[in-house]
Amino acid sequence: MTPLVQTGPDILGIFEPIYNDILFRSIVFDLPEGSAVMGTLLEFRELPANIDRLLKVLADENSDATMVAEIVQLNPAVAAKILRVVNSTFAGLRSRITNLQRAVALLGYDNVRGLILGMSLFSALRAKFPSSVLSITDLWKHSAAVGQIGNIIANKLGNIDAATLLSAGLLHDAGKLVLAVAFRERYGKALRDSADMKGELLGIELRYFGVTHPILAAALCYKWHLPERLWGLIAAQEHPSLGPDGRAAAALMLAEFFARSYGIGIDGQWAHGFVPEEACWHLSLAQSTAGNIIEPDEIKGVVQTVSVISEWE
Repeated sequence: MTPLVQTGPDILGIFEPIYNDILFRSIVFDLPEGSAVMGTLLEFRELPANIDRLLKVLADENSDATMVAEIVQLNPAVAAKILRVVNSTFAGLRSRITNLQRAVALLGYDNVRGLILGMSLFSALRAKFPSSVLSITDLWKHSAAVGQIGNIIANKLGNIDAATLLSAGLLHDAGKLVLAVAFRERYGKALRDSADMKGELLGIELRYFGVTHPILAAALCYKWHLPERLWGLIAAQEHPSLGPDGRAAAALMLAEFFARSYGIGIDGQWAHGFVPEEACWHLSLAQSTAGNIIEPDEIKGVVQTVSVISEWE
């Protein structure tokens, strides 16, 4: 088969700015599996025209909430989702928000962009995703929970881009979609092996497929022209020391710990019963402090918002 490095040499450019670690620099791109991974990756990199246009407007520093709202209105499903999310997230407001322009302004462009990308990707893959591997609804709920919890942690700790954390949470497991669709039962076996051995999924993915799900998620974000601070964070989600912003990656790791601990969705990985030490080190927190950074009432709010985000149109 054609080596992955020959099929898409531009993908290699994603890793060079971020990693010098031997684990990531030695990813085996010339395995036969490479062609299947690349074919699946390229299949999902394109977005519907109206979604692509909306994302470009969101990325334009000269755009405003009015322009965004006008394009959102062209997609009723996206418009309805944004209104439901903003009313769930800002439940304390006196009246229900029905104006898209105000909803966009309240959520912020980065949050709207992350929500739209995540929703579009998961919706597009529902028909192709093998249910025997993992429930795509459960995976989407988990991703939404990580985004919401990451946003809360970022706001509490400060000096972390909360909007980027929310978007990163929504998209951080996109690579699992690629692997599950490309390899189906083999990826199911990889998840089972990880659970049985209570081991790190990244090592198993690297051995089975020559690439890991964070790298593939970062590749998708790179292809969608998302900012480096986002795809760099996603690529380093399980190894904060290797990324461009260890503090933000640690917050994402901690958010994932809480999502798994509270059982909000399922991502197919083993839920450790202890707060990750690496996350605590980067955030300058004791494990006991990190373990109590999220209040039970906040988790209830996350569950409520996730239930809204996870409703399919």
